[in-house]
Amino acid sequence: MASDSASSTRRMTGIAELDDSHDAFIRMASRLSQAAATPMSADERDRLVPELLQDTISTVTQHFVAEERLMKSYGYRAQDPDGFSDHLEAHADFTAEVCRIVCAMEQFTEDSLAQLCRMLTDFSAAHSERHDLPFVRHVCASAMN
Repeated sequence: MASDSASSTRRMTGIAELDDSHDAFIRMASRLSQAAATPMSADERDRLVPELLQDTISTVTQHFVAEERLMKSYGYRAQDPDGFSDHLEAHADFTAEVCRIVCAMEQFTEDSLAQLCRMLTDFSAAHSERHDLPFVRHVCASAMN
């Protein structure tokens, strides 16, 4: 299932570094989904969940850093300062929300993991449409000039 999503993302952007970063984001959502769907003992949960949570925060952060670096390298900030600023704000807001949820939960259950998975999946779809596609159009227009 993740590979279908990754494939559609790859066809959507055509920018290898951006697609690789999106693929990591999608794989993380898939890992959360698999963990949420797998019954775990308390010991398994105590071992696996902290690793998944750390990996989620790391994946989100790395994805956004890679995307922001790419936008700067293509001159997106100079060409569309408002779009660039809105894009970064969306990254910061989502990162803060993930961290808030992770820090607020006292006990992580399969439902908690499913909630994080839904957040990543929902954010990815909405963010790609609203922020990533305008950047991709900028890259394509720059290549034609």
